[in-house]
Amino acid sequence: MIQYFPQFDFIELAPFRLNVFEGNLNNLINLNGSLLVSGRLKSESNLKKKDGLFFTSEPSPKLNLFLIKNKLPRPAFILEFNPKDKINLPIKKTLNSIAGTYICINLINSKIYVGSASINCIFRRYSANFSLGNDKAGSLLVNRAVVKYGLINFAFIVIETTEQVKNRLEILRIEQKYIDLLKPEYNIAKIAGSRLNTK
Repeated sequence: MIQYFPQFDFIELAPFRLNVFEGNLNNLINLNGSLLVSGRLKSESNLKKKDGLFFTSEPSPKLNLFLIKNKLPRPAFILEFNPKDKINLPIKKTLNSIAGTYICINLINSKIYVGSASINCIFRRYSANFSLGNDKAGSLLVNRAVVKYGLINFAFIVIETTEQVKNRLEILRIEQKYIDLLKPEYNIAKIAGSRLNTK
C-alpha cells in the first residue's frame, strides 16, 4: 500500500509527493517520516527551510566538471541542492516562463536524463523527475536514482532555451541535439518526443 505525505514546506521547492512504502525499503522514507538526504535519513522535523533545490549562478564543482567534460555551454538556468550562491527566484514561475531543453544530472555517477518542454511545462517535468508521485511526465529511471542517491546528489539545468516557445518541432530538434551529443543513460527512448519502447 502506498501513502502520501503532505507537501513539505520547502521554500520554492517543487511540490514533491513522497511515497511511503510499507516494507523493507529503508533507503526511501521509513514510516516514521524520515527522508533520505545524501545517504542519511533526515526526519521531517529536522528538514530546514534551507534544504532543497535552488537557482544558482555558479555550478558546484561536480556540476562544473560535468559541464567541462561534456563541452557544454553555460546553462541558462541551474538548480542545485543548497548552493552557496542561491538566487531567490520563484522556481515554478521562472521555469514555466521558458521553453527548451533540460538535463537531470546525477552528480555521483554523471548519468543523465535529457528532456524538453514548451512554455508552461518545464516546471511539471522538473517536479515529476525529482518526485515519486504518479505524474507520468517524469522519468522512472531518474525517480529510482533519486531514491538510491538522494536529492542532494542531483542537479537540474536548462541547457538551452528557444524563443519559439510553441514550436514543438524546434523544441524537439534542440532536445535531439543533446541526446545525440550526451547519450543519456536515463533516457529509455533515444528519439526526442518518442515514447516508443518506454513502457
